[in-house]
Amino acid sequence: MGGKVWSEKEERYFWRVAMSVGPKRAGVDRAKPERSWNDLAADMQRAMGEDSRREYSGVLMFEHYFQNIETRRRSPNAAQYVREYEIKAGTF
Repeated sequence: MGGKVWSEKEERYFWRVAMSVGPKRAGVDRAKPERSWNDLAADMQRAMGEDSRREYSGVLMFEHYFQNIETRRRSPNAAQYVREYEIKAGTF
């Protein structure tokens, strides 16, 4: 059984902010310096503040990417952001 569903705010931050500099960044974002999953998790924890619904870790961040992109099991609030990512990556 999985954890709590990611909120729309979490999805927006993950796909538009964290993924733009993460190890799996795509398209024009590849020109940006890469940051580690652990760094992205710490940034996301700070950004979510009191709205945080979980403890973010590098593993959690990678697993969220992997579930949505590699296994194509979309999180309920991720569809729009995954589509944007796939267009940027040229895989849509």
